[in-house]
Amino acid sequence: MEMIVKRLTLTDRIRMISVCKPWRVLLMNQEIRKPVEIPWLMLPQRQLGNHVSFYNMNDERVYNLKLPEFAHRGWCCGSSKGWLVMITGSKFNLNLFLLNPITGAQLRLPSLLTIPSFKKFVDHQLPKFRTFINMIEISSVNAEECIVAIICNDCKALVLSRPGEKRWNIFHGDNQIYEDISFRNNVFDVSISGEESRAAICTIKLTDCEVILRLIPFLHMGYLDVTEIAISELEHLRVFEKIAAQKYLVESDSELLIVHRIKDYFALKDDYWNHHEDNPKLFRYSQTNGFQVYKNNPNKGHCDRLNNLGDHRVLLLANSNSLSLSGKEYNEIHGNCMYIASLYFPTFDGHDPIVCHESGAFYLEEGRIRRPIPSLQFGEEMLWFTPNL
Repeated sequence: MEMIVKRLTLTDRIRMISVCKPWRVLLMNQEIRKPVEIPWLMLPQRQLGNHVSFYNMNDERVYNLKLPEFAHRGWCCGSSKGWLVMITGSKFNLNLFLLNPITGAQLRLPSLLTIPSFKKFVDHQLPKFRTFINMIEISSVNAEECIVAIICNDCKALVLSRPGEKRWNIFHGDNQIYEDISFRNNVFDVSISGEESRAAICTIKLTDCEVILRLIPFLHMGYLDVTEIAISELEHLRVFEKIAAQKYLVESDSELLIVHRIKDYFALKDDYWNHHEDNPKLFRYSQTNGFQVYKNNPNKGHCDRLNNLGDHRVLLLANSNSLSLSGKEYNEIHGNCMYIASLYFPTFDGHDPIVCHESGAFYLEEGRIRRPIPSLQFGEEMLWFTPNL
């Protein structure tokens, strides 16, 4: 039976764990080596219900996993190390927990009410209180060892805790924005920005341990110079080339990579706005212009530009989490490539919903993008999920 388990795909194993208890125990045995599979892409929750949906690039199919009863009508706000970060309840009666949607395992997290900025955020952002959490990183798959770090409150706060503890521990930085976070070599790497941001190594004390934080200021690069481009076909739009960069931290082969997603920015022209003051319609939109990848080199005090990732390295990027894979282990994906599932949230008040075609695979050597990932409407978000039995 163990020989059969070693050959089963993940979806086959998920179907079989419900057959009987002995099979479930065998299939969840961590000592049995199983085939390595591409992480799944969690699709947007368009309505709160009793299941979550995932897109499997391996067989190009969508799978719906039923949530345990305690997670019904729950909202997912992140993923890390095979766990989903779920919220149930409303306003000041919220439950925050980690959930393995395959096994149904649950780890309770401290209440968001123990974070001082949460109440103020809810008072001002009531319809969007779930957006308080911007991104999450978990140190380990193991429930007994894991430390949970969350960037929240519009990236102005960084908090850490363990499952089962009663409160979040607040890291007090110096007036800076927390851009991204990654756990590597027993250290949380935290990218920061702001006029006062400085590289530093800090510690924060939890109940039974101290956590090391490495603060890394993001680079200022010349491509952020604004250049207005005239496009006659878009007579009402003003286009700014390479005006913005979305940044990602990715742990890859024991190295820390910093990825900059460079964007072109579209907005209504001032003269068009002035002629339509009686019925203004806001419109802001960005599209990917390209990517730049850097390797953090703390010994030299700077970052080295990488022109390619190598034949076998693959990056999976998303707003709330990013991963690195070895292309040697996956026949279905190409090396020296980045799969992008993150979205930019535009302003289009008064306009019909817009379909986003930004998600896809970016090939560094060729500088082109293909679209193996489903298109979505703006305002929706996808994230990467690493299934763990």
